[in-house]
Amino acid sequence: MTAAPLISIVTPTFNRAGYLPVAIDSVLAQTFPNLEYLIVDDGSTDNTSDVVNSYDDERIRYFRQENQGQSVARNVGIENSRGEFVCFLDSDDAWVPEKLQQQLEAFRAHPEAGVVYGDYIFIDAEGDTLSMRNMGRRSGWITEARKRSANPTYSAGLSAYRLSS
Repeated sequence: MTAAPLISIVTPTFNRAGYLPVAIDSVLAQTFPNLEYLIVDDGSTDNTSDVVNSYDDERIRYFRQENQGQSVARNVGIENSRGEFVCFLDSDDAWVPEKLQQQLEAFRAHPEAGVVYGDYIFIDAEGDTLSMRNMGRRSGWITEARKRSANPTYSAGLSAYRLSS
């Protein structure tokens, strides 16, 4: 990878080898290609490393650590990310192909935004929709403390965060 990626995706995982290919495939299928994908293995005892190593894509970066929990794994991903934006994808989730492109367009339309998020769809093992959740639309800072924080905290979901201004 010659240029720094614009978007960093972080997936913490622990013994999810059976689900992980769906998550990985959904990242690699994004319509926005300027990304890096950081998978942080939190001490898995299954064949997670084999699953990740079966992909031949220079955008994937694999980190393994002793089991310390999902929050520590997310922080390892953030600390090693090189993108201007960071997104989180849990290892048992998947994204629609246009997810990153649409969120990047939202950031470009609203350069003052620090976070964007989207709706989500619950599906079954066959990919059929079980239900949808439309997230409420709000604007402004989550809290004044978040606005002033030199080390803001991040949460999971369909969010994307701007790391630099």
